Amino acid sequence: MHQPWNFESLDALPARIWTELSAAAGDVAHPWRTPVLSTATPSGPDARVIVLRSVDPAARTWTCFSDARAPKMKQASEQPECVWVFYDPRTQLQLRARGRVTVHRDDEVSAAAWAGVPAVNAVNYRRRVAPGIRIGTPSEGWETCGDGESQFGVLRFEAREMELLALNPTGHVRARFLWQSGEGVACWRGTWVAP
Repeated sequence: MHQPWNFESLDALPARIWTELSAAAGDVAHPWRTPVLSTATPSGPDARVIVLRSVDPAARTWTCFSDARAPKMKQASEQPECVWVFYDPRTQLQLRARGRVTVHRDDEVSAAAWAGVPAVNAVNYRRRVAPGIRIGTPSEGWETCGDGESQFGVLRFEAREMELLALNPTGHVRARFLWQSGEGVACWRGTWVAP
């Protein structure tokens, strides 16, 4: 059952955010399972819905998978600063997260992730034509080749800023959290901000 959010304690919110992110990674029905990832290109921002695959609260990271030939992989390699947006229509909560993404392809991270990809999903990484390439008919995009692992990639995001917005008819609530580390301190520092 869904637990209500408590906005009485600013300091408790980061832990709740990470609990919710972790739940989303393991629950295909969770609204935060499919966030929007926004990357930068020379011509401006580019955004798309992705599937949240894993979350590591201690490392402040989460991952998604991609065809390694997809434009987002090149964009992330060239400009690793990105923004993720999660929204839950049930609770009317939005989470925006800023930080850096690392591209993993043909390395230990991608190999470990590939080992857990079900066969039914692995076919998505065996497509002959790279994502975004013009084709004549939809069926051309379904043609497969290879084992898929060579075209499989992982984007691993490390959060440094999170902003939670609760839409509420009696008054919206917004909180911003910045990761601070150094001099024996490593924690999320929060502040209330105007919605």
